[in-house]
Amino acid sequence: MNIMSSVNQQVWKLISADVSIQKGLKRDIINIRGLAKFFMKRYGVKASLDSVISAIRRYDGSESFVEDDVVSVFKNSIISTKNNVVCVSLRLDAVRQLPKLVDMQNNHQLSYHIKLVTGPNSIKLLTDNVEKDKVLGLFNEKYIVNVEDDLSEISVSLSQKAISTKG
Repeated sequence: MNIMSSVNQQVWKLISADVSIQKGLKRDIINIRGLAKFFMKRYGVKASLDSVISAIRRYDGSESFVEDDVVSVFKNSIISTKNNVVCVSLRLDAVRQLPKLVDMQNNHQLSYHIKLVTGPNSIKLLTDNVEKDKVLGLFNEKYIVNVEDDLSEISVSLSQKAISTKG
């Protein structure tokens, strides 16, 4: 392997490891000479300043970071927030009590929807603080592990394109 390709590979590896440098190069807002000096001083790139500058200019970052593609994937997504959320953590064996919760939801006895998240150790119910007492009333105290009040929820509704995009 000749020295020039080794310098190129070393410089390209440094650029590929830093997304902020990739963005700056793509936007043409980085002083290339300054970046070359930085690589030589910080990472000990053993080459002439001109060869490091040349390697930076030849860097093709199209595979590493494509901001336009990322923006297009999330373009039609909707982000919403909600305050005054309560999270009730239940033991897994509380699952037997969940039909009561579903009945209350179906009979419109709850004004807010309840989100149910199951994990390997617990079941979490997320709802508005207003529904807290109704939800807690459905479960025996032995099933309730923890109750967290006054939380905030951030929801992201993705477009079909975002859902079908890998990565």
